[in-house]
Amino acid sequence: MQTTTQTVTSAACAAIARAPSRLTSRPIASRGFNLFRRIDAPELICAVPDDRAVPGFITSEGWAFVERVEAGEPLPQGFDAHAADAVLAWNGFYLFESWLSARASL
Repeated sequence: MQTTTQTVTSAACAAIARAPSRLTSRPIASRGFNLFRRIDAPELICAVPDDRAVPGFITSEGWAFVERVEAGEPLPQGFDAHAADAVLAWNGFYLFESWLSARASL
C-alpha cells in the first residue's frame, strides 16, 4: 500500500510541476511589440506595437532597443496586457517596469 501511495504522490507532484502556475506563467502577446529599455533606469521598458511609429522620446540617446516579441510569444515579466490595451489606444505605446535584473533577458 505504501508503494501505491508513493506512486500516486510522485505522479501528482510531477503533474503539478508540469502545470503552468499563475505566478510563473507569462501572458501571450496578441500582437507584435518592439521593446526598448531606458539606459539609466533599466527596469523601465517601453513596448511599441509593430504597427505603430516609434515615439520621438525613444529615438533619443536614453533608450536602447532590447528585442521584438512576436504575436503568440510570451510577454516579458511585468507586462500587463490589460493595461497595455487601455493605454495603447491613447498614446500608441506602453511603459512598464520589468522586475527582472537589467542583465537578465526580458
